[in-house]
Amino acid sequence: YISVTGVQTCALPIFQMGLEEEGYVPIVIRIDDLPGKQIGRSRIFREQMIDGLVVIGAIPAEACLEAEKTSPLSTIFVDSNIHRSHGCIWRDETYAGVRVATEMIAMGYRHLVWAGPRKETIEVAHHYSYEWRLAGVMQVAKEHGVPLDFVEEDYYGRNPKETDRARSLLQPGTGIITSNQFQMTWFLLLAGQDGRRYGVDYGLATCDLGQTNGVWNMFTGTEIDRYDMGLLAAEMAVAAIRKGQNASPSHLVTPQWHPGTTAIPLSERDASFSGERLSNPGRLIK
Repeated sequence: YISVTGVQTCALPIFQMGLEEEGYVPIVIRIDDLPGKQIGRSRIFREQMIDGLVVIGAIPAEACLEAEKTSPLSTIFVDSNIHRSHGCIWRDETYAGVRVATEMIAMGYRHLVWAGPRKETIEVAHHYSYEWRLAGVMQVAKEHGVPLDFVEEDYYGRNPKETDRARSLLQPGTGIITSNQFQMTWFLLLAGQDGRRYGVDYGLATCDLGQTNGVWNMFTGTEIDRYDMGLLAAEMAVAAIRKGQNASPSHLVTPQWHPGTTAIPLSERDASFSGERLSNPGRLIK
């Protein structure tokens, strides 16, 4: 069996375990080994050594389709840019954006900031999640009449040109919504340099906690169970091999809300901290 990986969308060890229990061995290959990239140079495809193909993550759609055309294989697309009625698993990223923005407004934040790719540069991200998350946030902000600002960051939260502007937006009553956990970490570091406290001097939440919650449980945002996603991918892959592609109907996975403490209701914040404490960003949260 073979897995083409782009990002760590599902728990690969769990995916591997699910396959091995059914007698299949997963093999990881590079995108450049796909036919069309280096035609005929990959022994895996030249000798037809595999039973099926799993395409995972932020791989360009044309590469996904090229992979599927390699041979009459059973192909499963996991969190990729291919969305069909069968053979696909993807996350409801629009819901993630809607849920995070709705929760932030419900907590009392009346000024939202999106940190991630801007609408004009969203195509460069090469993954549907960015566009869907931003669409959800914009939808909620518009419905509630809440102003929405933008701080453009790449996947890892890097954009030195936006540093000063990002600092100016870290204010009480402002809710920062990041696309992923890396951009969230960048804001935490930036605010920490100025002695600003998350949940008090500003609110911070993300549309994708990734795999950080096992380490930093205080992060606020939505998350997907990577363990379950890995098991589901293995089950679908085996079913596709044994019964055909149409034997595995597609699944849209709904993110779950995790409250955390990087964003808290403003009423709780005001009840817990006096005006004197709020005016002194050097004080620590007990």
